[in-house]
Amino acid sequence: MSETWLNIESETGVALRANATRYQRLLALTPDAIILCQEGRIVWANLAAAEIFGAEHAAQLCGMTFMQFVPPEGRMVIEERLMQAAAGTRLSYAEQDLIGLDGRRIAVELAAGPFLLAGRPAVQLAIRDVTDRKEAERALQESERRRLAEAETFAAQVRRVMDTVPEGVVLLDHVFHIRLANLMAQEYLRCLTDDTQGPLQRLGDRRLCDLVSGSNGGSPVWVDVAAGPGQHRHFRVALRPLNGRGAQGGWVLVLRDVTEERRMAEQLVQQERLAAIGHLAAGIAHTFNNLLTGIIGFADLLLNSPQLPESLREDVRAIIQQGQRGARLVKRIMDFGGNSFLVMRPLGMQRLLEEARERWEGRIRSDITIRLDLATEECTVQGDLSQLQQMVDNLIANAEDAMPHGGQITLGLRRLRVPGDSAPSLAELSPGDWCELTVADDGMGMSPEVQAHLFEPFFTTKGPALGGGLGLAQVYGIVRQHGGEIVVESEPGQGTTCRIYLPRA
Repeated sequence: MSETWLNIESETGVALRANATRYQRLLALTPDAIILCQEGRIVWANLAAAEIFGAEHAAQLCGMTFMQFVPPEGRMVIEERLMQAAAGTRLSYAEQDLIGLDGRRIAVELAAGPFLLAGRPAVQLAIRDVTDRKEAERALQESERRRLAEAETFAAQVRRVMDTVPEGVVLLDHVFHIRLANLMAQEYLRCLTDDTQGPLQRLGDRRLCDLVSGSNGGSPVWVDVAAGPGQHRHFRVALRPLNGRGAQGGWVLVLRDVTEERRMAEQLVQQERLAAIGHLAAGIAHTFNNLLTGIIGFADLLLNSPQLPESLREDVRAIIQQGQRGARLVKRIMDFGGNSFLVMRPLGMQRLLEEARERWEGRIRSDITIRLDLATEECTVQGDLSQLQQMVDNLIANAEDAMPHGGQITLGLRRLRVPGDSAPSLAELSPGDWCELTVADDGMGMSPEVQAHLFEPFFTTKGPALGGGLGLAQVYGIVRQHGGEIVVESEPGQGTTCRIYLPRA
């Protein structure tokens, strides 16, 4: 097959044949389709044009209008370009869709320029078939889109995994800017720093550079960090170079909240200390009680003796009174040590608190009111009436002393159920039904240092004139003897709430 010219014996045909040799040699070297159009019709086409449009030979294209190869949506643009080329403007390659003889779409790049044919203006079109390239580009774009979608899916999965980790994980760059933080880390960082918008400089009470100095890229070195003022939270943190490549590769910061762990450890230590003190106190109290029994007994005999001079009777009565006071003190110590004799029976706690308010309304200071906040459901426990009354009285007395400027004491009661599959609660309650008794005041509150010794016998902040430090120690012993738990919540200036949990009957 060879290039075919418009086969007419005319001035146009003669001119075309005169230039055939020159154009044939030139066009044989290019794979692009070359078409000459004059007055909108194709007057010459090369083999590449026939191949692009699906013609059997180039002569098949001659005499056809070029616009019939242009889809309707592109005709306005092509007509404009052909008019510009006919007017003398050379137009560089631009992407365009054409239609083959068989109706298929062909993606091409089309350039146009002016051409003088037999002294009359014509347009030369250069057409480059880019269908394969466009398909390859589309395939590449689709592949890239799939890879991007897979990467985004994987990143989302990694993020979900990170958000389920029970520790805070933070990715830092080499100068400690936060690049990524899981949900737990975001919560922890709010307690530990205000530097989330810039490079991290501190975590709680520790400088970040102190953590870097302890990081050697090997096993993580955990450092204890306390949160900012008023947070009362403690963390254990570790900082490691990312991928072991040193500071230039960035850092991984791991945050672990150990507040509850520390609280439980401190609570265990306190319980063990109180148990040891209780055993010691109970032993001493038992011996001392025997001594007091003898002293009070002999004093009674002496008081009833007719030979006792009248002038000494008041002194003997004073001995008996002080002995009885000592006996009451011994009873408190024995209550703390858990050695009291209990008479257990079902008791309605609502009635017990109502009676406590009636008992105290006549003797509590006038600037203090007692309010009841009781559950509507009956809350019954198996307990010793006198011991539980003593427990409530001691808590009310403590609340009164904590409010030198007056205020309100609230006696609360509600039923509580701890399911078998629940996590350990604040008071480490075992699964089952409980009564929660609360005595809350809006007084001065207590510091953490005071709370650490709260239940120890003879520990007091009131001074010798106001208390001997056995009130809460006795409460602690009574609660433990009844199989319960006690929790104290307090902050300086924010009042105090004592929560007592007793098993429901």
